[in-house]
Amino acid sequence: MTVVDWIFIITPCVLLFLIIFIKFITPIIESFLIVIKFVKDIVNIIKSKKQE
Repeated sequence: MTVVDWIFIITPCVLLFLIIFIKFITPIIESFLIVIKFVKDIVNIIKSKKQE
């Protein structure tokens, strides 16, 4: 196999892997951010209740 063959075989595989990885990781990151925001909101509510 020549280097050019390798480039033509590996590049699409890497791109495909990246696309799949991004499709899977994006919802995970989004849900993680939502959870963090939710926790911050709860902490703020608890703080404001304690001050009363």
